Amino acid sequence: MDAPRDRATEPDRVNEIRREIEGIRSRIAVAADALVYKADVPSRLADLLSATASSFTARVLRRPPVSTPDIETDRTATTSPEPTEMSGVIGSTNASS
Repeated sequence: MDAPRDRATEPDRVNEIRREIEGIRSRIAVAADALVYKADVPSRLADLLSATASSFTARVLRRPPVSTPDIETDRTATTSPEPTEMSGVIGSTNASS
């Protein structure tokens, strides 16, 4: 009595096993691709450098331009010492002794 029932479920079981095998193959393929990428250090470095360069460029382009007069003002604010102040410095050409 159980024999006809087993025959009817046998194809279903075979299909179920095939679907499981296909799912396992798919997961193995994804894992293998991840391992290949992880082992490919030059490619990973190139990806990192590309992402860093893109991020840096985006940040630079978002900044407001720096005006030139402000830079000139800052340069004149710092003055170099007068030659007479340098007379006591070792190795100066203005030493008076």
